[in-house]
Amino acid sequence: MLRYGLLATALLLFACSWVCAQQKNWVGDLQSTQQDSLSIQFKSKSNFYYVRPLLGLHWSYSRYNGNSHVRDSHPHSLQNPSYGLIIGYQTARFSVETGMVRFPVYTGFRFINDDQSIVGLALRVNYWQFPITGQYIFWEPVKHLTLGVLAGVAINADFDENLMASRSTLTFVSSRPDGTTSITKAIKETNSTSPFLSATLGLRLGYQLLKDVDISVQLNRLVSNHCVVTQAVQLQQNSDPTVYQVNTQAGAGGLSLLIGLSYRFRQMKTYNLIDEVSF
Repeated sequence: MLRYGLLATALLLFACSWVCAQQKNWVGDLQSTQQDSLSIQFKSKSNFYYVRPLLGLHWSYSRYNGNSHVRDSHPHSLQNPSYGLIIGYQTARFSVETGMVRFPVYTGFRFINDDQSIVGLALRVNYWQFPITGQYIFWEPVKHLTLGVLAGVAINADFDENLMASRSTLTFVSSRPDGTTSITKAIKETNSTSPFLSATLGLRLGYQLLKDVDISVQLNRLVSNHCVVTQAVQLQQNSDPTVYQVNTQAGAGGLSLLIGLSYRFRQMKTYNLIDEVSF
């Protein structure tokens, strides 16, 4: 009986010593791992995708040819709303983006009759732009405020959504002070180019409102063909045989002022090892 007791005690002591040894090894491994990990330093950098709705104004360039009866369009007519949706990918300094932006191209004129009545003819074509744009942030004056330069190319198309008649006849009737009427007839021919290529240069000022929300203001200079929209009109007043010829043309080139609100919907972190492991 004593022999079995001594054997059991010996087995118990052996088991305890084995557990203690293993525990010591585990603690040693853990301390070694902690010591090793403390010698590793990482520097993180955030790259993310974003989506940005845009809203603003586009100023197109327009010019006309005509006689002394012809005047330019009202200057506010050249200010047209523009909007779109952009998706992009951004690193610390550089971003690339694409999407679709809708902007109008406008051309028109005012014709002043001999009796000082005014006839206006205008043409506005709405284009969809599909850009590929790169941006580089070159200045951060204060925290969360950035200034970047951007450049890109785009394809522009109207998708026949304007449904313009290439040739049409119009009649304008106006009243004179003496109670009689003045009649002006116009024969108008229109033409628009689609698709066409364009280039964009600009500046973007951005500010981080929240962790994943930025607001930006960008000024773009659009460079394209000078005559994407043309209008040729023949005007005749009452029974006067004189025919007045007016030609107007406009290009998509101009300035765009756009406000955007960006949301970062996916964020990734990459790590760069800057110290080696020491044991």
